[in-house]
Amino acid sequence: MEATVISRMLDLVNDMVGEVDGAALPRNLIVAPDNTPKEAKKQTFLSYMSYLRTSGKFDTCQVEFMEVGHTHNEQDQRFSVVATAVSQAPVLEDPEEFRDYMRQTIPVVGGRKLIVEVLPVVYDFEKLLDEPLNVHIQGLTATHNEPNAAQVWRLVPRSLLPDAGFSDDAVACCHADWKQLQPSPNDTILLLKDAMHKSSFCQVPILLCPVEVVDKIDPGELKRAPMAPLGASAIKNFRKTAEAISKPPWSLLKGTAYLNMWCDKNLEGKPMFEGSPLEFALHYVMKPIFADLHLPLHLRDNAADGEARVVTAQEVGNIERARRTKKRPAAAVQEPEEAAVQEPEEAAEEPEEAAEEPEEAAEEPEEAMPAAAEEPDEAMPAAQQFGCGRCRYGKRGASLDQYRLVR
Repeated sequence: MEATVISRMLDLVNDMVGEVDGAALPRNLIVAPDNTPKEAKKQTFLSYMSYLRTSGKFDTCQVEFMEVGHTHNEQDQRFSVVATAVSQAPVLEDPEEFRDYMRQTIPVVGGRKLIVEVLPVVYDFEKLLDEPLNVHIQGLTATHNEPNAAQVWRLVPRSLLPDAGFSDDAVACCHADWKQLQPSPNDTILLLKDAMHKSSFCQVPILLCPVEVVDKIDPGELKRAPMAPLGASAIKNFRKTAEAISKPPWSLLKGTAYLNMWCDKNLEGKPMFEGSPLEFALHYVMKPIFADLHLPLHLRDNAADGEARVVTAQEVGNIERARRTKKRPAAAVQEPEEAAVQEPEEAAEEPEEAAEEPEEAAEEPEEAMPAAAEEPDEAMPAAQQFGCGRCRYGKRGASLDQYRLVR
């Protein structure tokens, strides 16, 4: 579904850009999908992005996944606006009614154009691309054995590898059938980074999509994805629901008609709506430029900071254990508090010594307080930090006890 939605969006954007004289689409595409292996974080979506780049739609394509706990961006604010509008709707009985309500109630911000559509069909990009490419890149999704999956996929042509700090000899070819192919400057190479904030790549470049293979793909073979049959039990429950909402106090006649039609279409194996064919993702080609092509500055990273290497499963486990935050034992937290409370009591038991040396007694609490504040730092592992070194939240580089003292 991700590939279908992006393809439809590119059609809409291309139409809007075509209405402006002298305007053209950007030559570099960046997509920031949700961090889930169900849709975008899998091989089919990676093959789709490599097809867009290799077939001449864009010079470079990049997919950015945010790390867990850092997934809030501008889209979340728009989702909250939609959620508020939906919660205030009196009743929405079918997709068309939902679409019309969104068009009327969602405010337009920043002079942008609001487009709300019902997605008519989902196209089967998996059958179009996965079978001809026949490639599987491991480590796209985090697993128990490899918890640190790459969060940034950067797809560049082979000719731009020097801008990324690599030579052509550094490209790894993991496909047995592609080792005999002649290298082309337009072959798509996959560069991976652990996270968006990293300044160096985490693996060697990988040959992802040769031009010779893409040239053999026929865009006309793209078909609608087959409908998944609901089954007799699910059909029965939907029809029972449709009958119930048609009666008072609901009387949702439009919703009843939609559910019955949906069940009928599912039994027939036909889509609910007729969708328009995709144009940009299948037929668009960038206009050539009469200048040397270079990787944009914001897409360049330093491959010389650390040697680009393939991270093995054993090394991933060691890295994960080093990064794991450990809890301090309870005694390590209580000891400083007891020391801070007991020292004034000992001073109270010896009033004569305190009277003879008032200056030293007055200095004792001042010496004890820093010691009580510094003790937890020694018991705390050096890796435990408060805040986040990967985004703007928290006090970067400050320990938990230091934060408490400042607060």
